[in-house]
Amino acid sequence: MAQPIIGSAEQEFTVAVFGDGEGGSFGSITLQRKLAADGSTAKAWVRQEASLDEVVARLCAHFRPVGPTNLQFRRDADGSWKLLEINPRISSTSSMRRAFGYNEAAMCLDFFLNRKAPPLPRSDRGSRCATSRSSWSMIGIISDIHGNFVALSAVLDELERLGVSQIICLGDTAGYYCQINECCDALRERGIFSLMGNHDWYLSSNMPCPRSNSANACLDYQKGILTATNAAWLAALPARGRQHGIELVHGGWNDPIEEYLRPSQAYFEALPGTHFASGHTHVQMLWQGRDKVYCNPGSVGQPRDGDPRAAFATWHAGQFTLHRVAYDIPRMQQAMSDAGFTAYFSDNLPLGAQIGGRISHY
Repeated sequence: MAQPIIGSAEQEFTVAVFGDGEGGSFGSITLQRKLAADGSTAKAWVRQEASLDEVVARLCAHFRPVGPTNLQFRRDADGSWKLLEINPRISSTSSMRRAFGYNEAAMCLDFFLNRKAPPLPRSDRGSRCATSRSSWSMIGIISDIHGNFVALSAVLDELERLGVSQIICLGDTAGYYCQINECCDALRERGIFSLMGNHDWYLSSNMPCPRSNSANACLDYQKGILTATNAAWLAALPARGRQHGIELVHGGWNDPIEEYLRPSQAYFEALPGTHFASGHTHVQMLWQGRDKVYCNPGSVGQPRDGDPRAAFATWHAGQFTLHRVAYDIPRMQQAMSDAGFTAYFSDNLPLGAQIGGRISHY
């Protein structure tokens, strides 16, 4: 078999379309891709190509595909589109498309299982780049350290062992325990992207916590020892952020500092974006809606879900994963005693509870 050489590897495009079986579709996404040595997709960029959309529409009208269908093209030197393959299935680049907001698995569930038309996907257009599952960097997500450097050290060691390329902190470096400067130093020196939590706000603004006398006792202690450098760093932390396509706050999107979020489809439908992460509750959770995903990594320094191990999460290949790691709790209790606190302030740590012993649940 002889075939002409068409275009170049730089002009390789893959189109995903979800056919309705009658010649129409429920939306498509076009990726320009860079091929790996084995012929798989190494990187991909979302593209809008009106002329290619017309070609895809004609092919759908002719072949009438049902469900997920992958079409591969090359653009020739004269600008025309040459069809290379038609694959009536979910292809290997599905995870990349999911990262851009095109969720074929969810569309399949709606169409084949629930017997209803899937909603038109809202893919994120532009020149962002996604990489293949094997080469995506892993991101660490931490929250609610609360001056517990013993726990933070164990989490940082575990994240290093996992090979993360970046760490994100969702706030509340301050509050509850006595090692505030060590925690701030660790985040600052590592260049960890950090948000402001409610305890960071209380400490920076010299405002008391309206809910807890024990929290205020710890904040008063931290005010007396916080270095000027760390005070300025805490005061400058942002309340919101966006990293790697994840919308980030400490509390919730109605109040980024104080809101205790209970995820629901109705809550997230009102928000732009597809992936969300916040802390504040000290309870780990993953929540999956129709087209939204939410992660609470739990608390590093004071877990309240009955598990005393330090909690955190990772983001890799478009997915959140929850993690726990044990740390030397007696060492942290001793540090609190040495700082002048009674056992009441740290007896909760072996229980995985808040001060006073209460365990929280969503």
